[in-house]
Amino acid sequence: LVFGVVWLYIMVFLVAVSLRFFQFFVRKMSFVELCGKYKENSGDIKKKLLSFTVFLFYFILPTVSRDIFEVRKCQAFQVEDSNNPKFLSVILTDMSIACDDKNDQYNSLQRVFKVAFILWPILTPIAFLSLLLVVKKTIKRGSPSVLAQASRFLWEDYERHMMFWDVIDTTRKIVLTCFVMFLDPKEGANKIFRLVIGILVSVIYLSVLAISRPYKRFDDLMIAVASNVILIGCFVLGIILNLCGNNMDSDENSAVCV
Repeated sequence: LVFGVVWLYIMVFLVAVSLRFFQFFVRKMSFVELCGKYKENSGDIKKKLLSFTVFLFYFILPTVSRDIFEVRKCQAFQVEDSNNPKFLSVILTDMSIACDDKNDQYNSLQRVFKVAFILWPILTPIAFLSLLLVVKKTIKRGSPSVLAQASRFLWEDYERHMMFWDVIDTTRKIVLTCFVMFLDPKEGANKIFRLVIGILVSVIYLSVLAISRPYKRFDDLMIAVASNVILIGCFVLGIILNLCGNNMDSDENSAVCV
């Protein structure tokens, strides 16, 4: 199952890239123009293909990145009750696979993970940044190119001097949903350290957001601030629930949790 999910996302990436190459082929070979009656629609087709490709990458990136990191999400279980208990760490999404470098299945998953990690959480945000750098001049001139219009959802909600804000926001999402998995991968699912890091990242982002005010519309700014405050509250609640769950044997802590 885990293999299937990771390979599915790699295939989605390749399909999206294939669409981009198809658009390049249409433009260079003038395939649409050769069809005569579709000549006047060639620009629209190229624009729609490009828009769909960028749209696909943008909206599924956080979810894909999070699911890719499922192969890094391990939890340790005590397998022997004794004075010297032994623990077994397994992948939460497939508990038949031990998180052990000596396990062939686990090693195979990690190789697939490295490929998917480079394709999605690393290359895709870099592609967004490169795209915005390419269209930056046309946007500031007030005459967006076809490429800029196809990717307008990346920049149109922000002030021109803050047009790269969406890349920052996307990076934040990837950090909170993915990169925290690198922290204590064997037993991190049981610890609050990841939640603390999530709070720290969210507080820093919220502070920068409040100071920079990147949005054109004030209500968009308020929605962004409110969503981050709620997110911080969820992290704090997660810490409280974790502490309560680990200390229910203590009457004092139980009373506080109740």
